Amino acid sequence: MNTVQINSALLCDSEVLNFLQESTKRRSKKQNTATFQDLHTVEYEVVTYLSALPCKDQTKPQVNSFLEAIKTWSLTKAEKLQLLNLRPVSAIELSAIIEECEIRFTEDQLTELLQILNDTLPYDKPVLDNIQE
Repeated sequence: MNTVQINSALLCDSEVLNFLQESTKRRSKKQNTATFQDLHTVEYEVVTYLSALPCKDQTKPQVNSFLEAIKTWSLTKAEKLQLLNLRPVSAIELSAIIEECEIRFTEDQLTELLQILNDTLPYDKPVLDNIQE
């Protein structure tokens, strides 16, 4: 087996979660589970972890809508991916995700970006709030 192209695409957490959930559904009951026990354990742990993050509520149309809304913004692929995965709710979180945030964007632009996130991606409350309760 040869690697055709390294890093041909980046996957956000919601895409990974959907893929793993679908692969679990498609998996045949007749498969030798002893052979793939380690794989099933890793899949279970990843699904459990991702199910506790904001990505659990993100659908493909919502992700596409978000990416379309920020198309004109000068963000790198990695920054867009981090915005999807981390789902920031404050300007401080944005500054941790976006390199040279204060230089590249004004405070009003950051507020607008947070509004785009609120409008396009679902989010109940920060993960830390869920853990502390």
